[in-house]
Amino acid sequence: MHLTNLKLQTINSRIYSHIHLINGLTIKACAVLILTVLFSISMVAQDQIKKGTYALNGSIGFSSITSNQGTHKFDESNFSFYPSISYFVIDHLELALSPSYSTYSSREQSSSSHDNSGKHLGLGFGIRYYFFATNIAPFIGANAQSSWSSRNGSTYSSPNSYGIFVVGVDIFIAKSLAVEPALSYFSERLGDQFTLSGFSLVIGVKYFIIP
Repeated sequence: MHLTNLKLQTINSRIYSHIHLINGLTIKACAVLILTVLFSISMVAQDQIKKGTYALNGSIGFSSITSNQGTHKFDESNFSFYPSISYFVIDHLELALSPSYSTYSSREQSSSSHDNSGKHLGLGFGIRYYFFATNIAPFIGANAQSSWSSRNGSTYSSPNSYGIFVVGVDIFIAKSLAVEPALSYFSERLGDQFTLSGFSLVIGVKYFIIP
């Protein structure tokens, strides 16, 4: 009887040891898997914001506005296109060249209708700094812009220069593709007496070319 109990204790001890070993291996395997996944995710944004990476960015906007001012009614539509190409000179720091194109047309609906239309051409230079992140990379930046305007087919005006400050985030939906919502503040001086400033919210798409 004593021998039988001893055998049972030995068997139970071995079973417990195997279960403990399996549990230990399972926990270790899960830990390794979790760390591997987290490391892979953390590398998603890091790979894209390293020195030597090129990026193509672009956003398109359209708006249609109707306003009433007393007996006058105005219909206005705007279209804008903002492409850019950028390069990471060092890790996390990006320099960008940003042309822009926009058009507008307005019509006053009154007893004597008046139509107006115009175009804006722009060229800017920007700098951004990306913070460390996983698959989400927040950034801050600034742009120096120059723009030329033409109204009703006239020749383009002298350039107006202005600055833009921007904060945003790149949300990676693929290894080389990110959606980019951003909030910007701009201030532009028009002539000697007028200053135009305000905020704008833009959502763009950015494609990273990894070396």
